[in-house]
Amino acid sequence: MRTTTGWQADGPTATLRRTSLRRRDLRPDDLAIRVDYCGVCHTDLHAVRSHDGEGGRPLVPGHEFTGVVAETGPAVTRFSVGDPVAVGNIVDSCGECSMCRVGRENFCHAFPTLTYGGVDRHDGSTTLGGYSREYVVRDRFAHPLPAGLDPAAAAPLDLLVGRKKLSSAGSGGRPATTAMLDFCAEHGITADIELLPSARVNEALERLGRNDVRYRFVLDMSDLAA
Repeated sequence: MRTTTGWQADGPTATLRRTSLRRRDLRPDDLAIRVDYCGVCHTDLHAVRSHDGEGGRPLVPGHEFTGVVAETGPAVTRFSVGDPVAVGNIVDSCGECSMCRVGRENFCHAFPTLTYGGVDRHDGSTTLGGYSREYVVRDRFAHPLPAGLDPAAAAPLDLLVGRKKLSSAGSGGRPATTAMLDFCAEHGITADIELLPSARVNEALERLGRNDVRYRFVLDMSDLAA
């Protein structure tokens, strides 16, 4: 197993604490991504508030992040170490149903594996999200981050649902997400953000809960390197 550092829900206190996390060893088609920036959204807030710490299932939020490839599995050919990438809220799917075969994994008949709070399809472990310094993901669910996109302002751009409009919430399949990132890079579209060091994550969630935010919060994860 690999170890990294991240922010994990502390049961009924509805806060996050910095702690050591375990990531799986790389499978042949995996990437290890150094997480640089992670968006904060109401989904994260609701997840933390509803997490009671019982049942033994850990909670590390964060389902939209950008970073850099730190290591690749032996079967990976699409990415190399140092490539900038983005990851949304889907990190796996059955790959066999009619929706998956046409690149609409968000409609996977067996339900997609989510970036956090999901169940790994191989070992049954709970997926831990992007509020961490490293994330391990199948290469097909990472997206090249186009040149010209600010990686911090691009972190919250996971906005597509199937074939709906850009302003909707949720996620699209792999081709739609890649097309969205390319479109945003071509037209200079990014999110308006307020960038905070990850150590202020609880402040960000508290402010989000009382609507004391004008722009999207994004966490700078570099303070987890220390």
